[in-house]
Amino acid sequence: MILLTLFGRPDLSIDGARIRGLRSRKAIHLLAVLAVDGPSSRKAAAAVVWPHLPEAQGRSELARIVHDLRLRAGPVLISVASDALWLDSRFLDDDVTALAMAERSVDPGLWEQALARCDGEFLAGLGDPDTGNAWIERTRRTLADRLTALRARLARHERAFGRSLAAGQPRLPAPLGPLIGRDALVENVTDSLLESGTPLLLNLIGLAGVGKSRVAAQVATRVRAAPTRFELVALADLAAVSSADAVVEAVTRALGEIPGARPWQALHRRLDGTASLLVLDNVDRVGELWSWCRDLLDDFPRLALLTTSRRRLGLVGEVVVPVRGLTPADAAALLAHVLAREGVASVPDTRQLTRSGARLDGLPLAIELAAIAVARGGDLDPDRVVEEVLHSRAREHDRPRRQRTLRRAVDSSYVLASPAARHAFAALTLCAGPSDVAVVAAVSGRPEAATRAALGELLELGLVHRLPERPTRFDLPAVIVPLARAYLVHRREQPPAQRAPGD
Repeated sequence: MILLTLFGRPDLSIDGARIRGLRSRKAIHLLAVLAVDGPSSRKAAAAVVWPHLPEAQGRSELARIVHDLRLRAGPVLISVASDALWLDSRFLDDDVTALAMAERSVDPGLWEQALARCDGEFLAGLGDPDTGNAWIERTRRTLADRLTALRARLARHERAFGRSLAAGQPRLPAPLGPLIGRDALVENVTDSLLESGTPLLLNLIGLAGVGKSRVAAQVATRVRAAPTRFELVALADLAAVSSADAVVEAVTRALGEIPGARPWQALHRRLDGTASLLVLDNVDRVGELWSWCRDLLDDFPRLALLTTSRRRLGLVGEVVVPVRGLTPADAAALLAHVLAREGVASVPDTRQLTRSGARLDGLPLAIELAAIAVARGGDLDPDRVVEEVLHSRAREHDRPRRQRTLRRAVDSSYVLASPAARHAFAALTLCAGPSDVAVVAAVSGRPEAATRAALGELLELGLVHRLPERPTRFDLPAVIVPLARAYLVHRREQPPAQRAPGD
């Protein structure tokens, strides 16, 4: 793991070993720009880091610094594609991102961690005009305001913390608006958890951005409000947890315990002998966590787990509940709601909303991005809505980094696929429309049995559809097709075949 420290004295290290000998402090400045502002064009990044240089010279300096960083820290530090640069959050841990995650979280423990990590001046010592003083000073003021707001949020929580513990229940996240089109799913999952003798591990799976976290939070609220078999209901968001060692502390905070030197003992105090429902959101962020879930269920017989993930956990007794895209009618309702929330005065008629929602495969993230694009002057025409979504970006603090663009959402699921599943995915991009397993196998040059298993894995990850009337026929979601092909070309993972045989 690469650790980037931007508050206080800037630093860059890999697995605890500090990277020395960088060409200049401008390397840290460039990393700060990409961490704060997100993906950037070469021209924009050069203009911020070298504001006093002509464009051509600034881009030349940028190329030199990027080459040096990738040489010393590895190619995974900065991703490069044509005219764009960005930091890959799968391999990088930085304090600015930790702050953004804490702001989105309902876990006071994450607020405390972020405030501790962000203690100090942003880019201390990098304030002279030669390093782009205007951007640094502006960013310092913005981050200072965000830290002040987070401290106030933590103070308010601490004032109410005693009352929350006295009631015997930790706090659950407040709803972020209506949950459209999920009533039946929420009811079914809630009923499954409340019935005695039902499975103790339910896993909500689906593509990033399909709404698993919202469903899980709503289920937790319903279970707590019902005359229930559970004495304790808690939700732990693990999106910001990067190691198995930090999981116990995150869960103890979610349970209403302040972790001390022995957080496992705090878990026992809360869970031992107590009928409990523990919701673990984003459980697939830490691979080692799956066996830890099994240990939890073994150690606490009265515990039930509800998890959200982009794939199966592979544990004995696991019951998988797929979370699919919304129906066309529900997608239209959500699209109308988000357009109104974004301040779009002229909302299209129901027919156009339904067609646009269907083109977006009912994916809530795509619907959100489409509404943001329209609010910024985009077009909601059904024939162009996919293109608008591909170029739209959620506001910086609305969603986790992996869900700010559709590309990141697909990438976050694709990286979890096995090599065989990726090969089948590449083959399906070359097929014209829905294709039988035999066609995909022929394109990929793999046996049908192996292709069928690979497509099943992609189905779980939400990267393909299966036609209800033809269970052996698969298709890519329409909203994924254009970026899937570019994505695979970028990764150089096209299969040997160049086109699909006639279907």
